[in-house]
Amino acid sequence: MTDATEDPSYDRKRSNEEIAGDDDGEDDDANERRRARKKRYSERKTIGINSSASDISEAFFKCMDFDGNGYIEESESKILSVVAFNKTLEQAEKHWLAMLKAMDKDLDHKISKQEYIDWWTQIHANESVKEDGTFVEEYAKYLLDCLKRISSVKVAQKMCDAFFDAIDYNHDGFLEEKEVKNVSRWAFGKSPKQAEGTWRDMLRKMDLDHDSRISKEEYQRYWLLKAKEKIQPDGTFVEGYKRYLLKKLVMIKNGNHRQEQIRKWQLENPNTSKDLAPVQSKKTVAFLEETS
Repeated sequence: MTDATEDPSYDRKRSNEEIAGDDDGEDDDANERRRARKKRYSERKTIGINSSASDISEAFFKCMDFDGNGYIEESESKILSVVAFNKTLEQAEKHWLAMLKAMDKDLDHKISKQEYIDWWTQIHANESVKEDGTFVEEYAKYLLDCLKRISSVKVAQKMCDAFFDAIDYNHDGFLEEKEVKNVSRWAFGKSPKQAEGTWRDMLRKMDLDHDSRISKEEYQRYWLLKAKEKIQPDGTFVEGYKRYLLKKLVMIKNGNHRQEQIRKWQLENPNTSKDLAPVQSKKTVAFLEETS
């Protein structure tokens, strides 16, 4: 979860502090780890106007491949079209089909890195690339603006995934009625009637294929559109919103953990009332009351 929510400026500061650390008094293993971190950091490429066309193309692919599986897939393309470039879902669908037609040479309905790079090389083998392998300045600026938009969505998408994974506590890849109702009750204290209303509202807004469950793609599409106005160009959330989201995520995770504790306690004490299960600490209760 830390990687999904950490402020990028904090990451940069932390990396610089680790690199600048003094080796005196450290053991050999610690020194070796520091040198390895320093090497990885130095090898990171900063993408800018003077970056080569190949470096920029790789940066695009890396940002568009949300899950890092080596392919750009339909859900990733559509989310980016809608959230980063303000396309309608119909326009996003047309854009994805156009991408498949232009790039998907092996017809597997996804785009590999090689397919993407081959397409990129072909369309830019013209006046937009200078002799030194970089783009002309105005076009480079346009591409970097697009890349910034894509990067900002990727940061927000990680937070979205953290919420989905927390609610999907049986880890089957779908949000189902029992999960949503249970999380609504044990994380947010809703009554059974309120939890039913939450589930019906989610189905109405998210369940596009009407199969009475919510896929990760459906959840991402709705969540990112809702958070869209609160995502800044650098990928961080507007002031206060990140803290709000993290507190809600803590409530869900704490509720799940609490139910697991109670379940284990009941297995160990089968003839004892659930009401006698160990209670949460006062500090935990106080934090949750402050958050709600």
